[in-house]
Amino acid sequence: MTRSICYHSIDKDARDVRNNIIIYGLSERLPYNDRNFVLRFLENELITDDQKRPMIVRFRDYIDTETILSKAYKLKRTHFGLDRQYPKEIARAPKELYQSSKEAEYARMSNKRVQIKYPAELFINDRSVENKFPEWFSVLGIDRLKRCPDTKPIQRAYSK
Repeated sequence: MTRSICYHSIDKDARDVRNNIIIYGLSERLPYNDRNFVLRFLENELITDDQKRPMIVRFRDYIDTETILSKAYKLKRTHFGLDRQYPKEIARAPKELYQSSKEAEYARMSNKRVQIKYPAELFINDRSVENKFPEWFSVLGIDRLKRCPDTKPIQRAYSK
């Protein structure tokens, strides 16, 4: 499979799950199909502490996802967590970047600014160090019809 097809496939998956949020730390004994439970949780009602598992919640509107994630800091120092859902290739990349980069490990110990930007590019003090998808934006930012020289305009089957 070509790199272009792979990137487009991953990008399509990312767009399919962009309204999803993963909620960590939820009780194993809760009714997971209960819409009211999710709403109560998002309004900061805490749940009893027992076995935990993540729950994926899909919101109809992207703005709802962004609003909720912007308030995720309120869950700091609790056993709950929120995160975006990503395709497995993108979700796995940050861990690989951290584990494979000695420079990132040293930077964290030296209190330098270490970031991973979408889809998977490691930055240390605003300098790009490693990128798991180096051609991501150049491949996805091009009109695909212009890249295929064998495409011709469609001839009309009828006259004007």
